[in-house]
Amino acid sequence: MELQVYRIVADLQSQPGYIVWVVRGKEVFPHDEFAPIIGDVIHNLRDALDLAVAVIMRNAGEPDEHVYFPTADAPYAFKKTIAKGSKKPHFPQDLIDVLETTIQPYKGGDGHYLRTLHRLAIMDKHRIIVPTVFGTSAVVVSTEGMTLPFYTGMTPLAIKDGCIFARLLVSEFPNIKVNQEADITLTIAFNDSGPLGFLDIETALRFFFQATEDAMNAMRSCL
Repeated sequence: MELQVYRIVADLQSQPGYIVWVVRGKEVFPHDEFAPIIGDVIHNLRDALDLAVAVIMRNAGEPDEHVYFPTADAPYAFKKTIAKGSKKPHFPQDLIDVLETTIQPYKGGDGHYLRTLHRLAIMDKHRIIVPTVFGTSAVVVSTEGMTLPFYTGMTPLAIKDGCIFARLLVSEFPNIKVNQEADITLTIAFNDSGPLGFLDIETALRFFFQATEDAMNAMRSCL
């Protein structure tokens, strides 16, 4: 996935006493057009898991109406999800065994990314997943031979031309000059404090693909 490269320019006039770093640059691709593609990938992976479970149910002689690939937020919640009940699918025992011992599609399990995949699929039904959260591992400004790392980590900010990236006190950094520039390189990431942990989208989708493939392969033993 192509990175977006911007510059930040030091503004010492708009907010007295502060160095306001303003982003300057042009988008490499339109984010709003990119969002539906992400949504399609998420739904296709989730639907593939549901269809696989439906095939297993039919082969076991069970109805496949309203059948789904089960996930949960915790192991105890997952046990409740797959437990038999009058209004629940009667998952075959061999499928239950594979889900519990091999796939583990719940938080804390080997397949925890499948729970995140499910959550994103539900989210996208109600609002479009717009991947406009950016992150950067480090930003540095070199001033008179000194390298100043003033920001590290991830920022939940949709970077675009003219937005404020950060502020510094002039008194703490007197060597920074008006209109001084610094390069910043950012990448699109999911804004997520859970398993995605602000991973860039390409890496996160690779994890989703791998988790889905592993689950599909594990469920083959139930056919």
